[in-house]
Amino acid sequence: MDDYYQDSAETVSISENKLNDREMEEALIGAVLINPDVLIDVVSFLDPTDFYQPRHQWIWEAFITLDQQKHYIDVLTVQEVLESRGRLEETGGLEYLLQLSNRVPSSLHAVSYARNISELTTRRKLVKAATDIAQLAYHKEMELDVVIDKSESTIFNVSQNRYKRDLVPI
Repeated sequence: MDDYYQDSAETVSISENKLNDREMEEALIGAVLINPDVLIDVVSFLDPTDFYQPRHQWIWEAFITLDQQKHYIDVLTVQEVLESRGRLEETGGLEYLLQLSNRVPSSLHAVSYARNISELTTRRKLVKAATDIAQLAYHKEMELDVVIDKSESTIFNVSQNRYKRDLVPI
């Protein structure tokens, strides 16, 4: 059964309004594969956990590993990292990596893709925080002040993580 929320006059199904975008994730990964310099522009605010698809998380981790080791990022080096971690088959193998690199004509919009992915992550965290707050509210045995404090802390943590990511080191 779908979850629903009321938005003004219309009821929106949460399952219809998914807070992830597989194509955007694929486009960003493809952009890095065709132009590794793009990683420098987005790695400061995008973590592997921002990707909804686990295989995209693993590929992003491989990018970060290669970047930290000062190795060039391309389909073959990413394949090697994934293979060494036992994740190559789970990600779709070399064929999937080649598909990603061939699917994107340009890396021009990579920063925009990354920002959209980051925003979707924040929205997912907000939905989780709202669920956690709702569960707290149902604990009648808990003091109301404690419920309010924990609720505020939950929301603060989401916003704090977002602002930390928006800061870029000089």
